[in-house]
Amino acid sequence: MDRKSLLIKSTLLEGGLLVLAVVLGFFFNQPIFDQFNFGWSAWMWGVLGTLPLLAALLWLDSSQVKHLVALRQLVDQIVRTLFTKCTIWDLALISLLAGVGEEALFRGFLQSAMVPSLGPVLAVLIAAVIFGLLHYLSLTYAIYATLMGIYMGWLLLIFDNLLVPTIVHAVYDFAALYFLVIYRKPEELSERNLED
Repeated sequence: MDRKSLLIKSTLLEGGLLVLAVVLGFFFNQPIFDQFNFGWSAWMWGVLGTLPLLAALLWLDSSQVKHLVALRQLVDQIVRTLFTKCTIWDLALISLLAGVGEEALFRGFLQSAMVPSLGPVLAVLIAAVIFGLLHYLSLTYAIYATLMGIYMGWLLLIFDNLLVPTIVHAVYDFAALYFLVIYRKPEELSERNLED
């Protein structure tokens, strides 16, 4: 897929998730934008909250566990190939849209709407499993996405501010894409894949 098509499709998909979250929030009396508080502490916690995910990314990148090696190869093959023609600004835009759109839908609407009837723990788990299944590239990738969804849901419960998991999601996506697409050299990938 060429760069322009990828940007258009990413914008429509992730922007569409935000629109869907807002519409569902309106019809189910779960206003999305009321869950954002733009105070400085949300920005701080959003950036700090990304650190455990970045540590997990670095660990996954060097792990020799069989399923994680396969996951790394799958991500290198699919994600890196998909975004290889993107500029750093493209990656930033896509990451921002993913953070806003996906968090608005999965945490802002879905999780928040389920909390009153199911309780916070079950709401977090159900929203995270749906999030993981919709990111299915392999079972391992879906489990990883589900664990990330649980973490994002937990952040929303702790801080009661949708901005915190949104920042974490966007910053993590940008860091991961930057690492995969720009930071790593193609020759490192081929050497590593030969070793694995």
